[in-house]
Amino acid sequence: MNNTKHKILFVIPARKNSKRIKNKNLMVLRGQPLVVHSIRTALASKLADKIVVTTDNPKIGRIAKKLGVEYIKRPVKYARDLSPDIQWLRHTLNALKASGFIPDYIVHLRPTSPLRNTRLVDEIIRKLIKNKNADAIRTVDKVKTPVQKCVYLGPGGFLKDYFNRNLSDINLGAQNFPASYTANGYVDVFKNAGFAKKIDIYQGLKVLPYVLPGPVLDIDELSDLHGY
Repeated sequence: MNNTKHKILFVIPARKNSKRIKNKNLMVLRGQPLVVHSIRTALASKLADKIVVTTDNPKIGRIAKKLGVEYIKRPVKYARDLSPDIQWLRHTLNALKASGFIPDYIVHLRPTSPLRNTRLVDEIIRKLIKNKNADAIRTVDKVKTPVQKCVYLGPGGFLKDYFNRNLSDINLGAQNFPASYTANGYVDVFKNAGFAKKIDIYQGLKVLPYVLPGPVLDIDELSDLHGY
């Protein structure tokens, strides 16, 4: 039961195709399509007022309806490889507004991070609600190598660093830099404010981190499923 006095929307974006894996969101993990795992996480939450799957795939829509959650048909123009998240989010919010539902908080569950603990998800939502200065919260992993020590291949195939310091930071110890983190897709939560004019979901937001203690299964390639 949601006793936070806030309307909370769980949204699961599950487009038909993926650049690397066809019908990735329908791949089976532990006997269920990936999208089903995220739907079941949302259904088990004590905080969800509404659960929505946004997709351009009718099969995924039928799965959502069978499990008792709302299905919003996403236009193909918002489901391309380079379509930014703000497009499907704005489309979803407009559709819900037309039916009279305007959420205070939005919980973003990606099907590609299927193995979640619903109690932890609810804990993360409550952490954002309690922080009056934050606009959003994202789960992150601490990475071993600080970003200042990372390099890439520049023009001509030569090493370049990201901060134009002529590779001077590579040989310094990690203790010389602040810890670095990477978003892991486990869950994102944000307040519903100002998305009508934004070009990116996180544009101008104050984002809290929630550091997870271990690695998160994030399915990007078929090999990521090995062992699960």
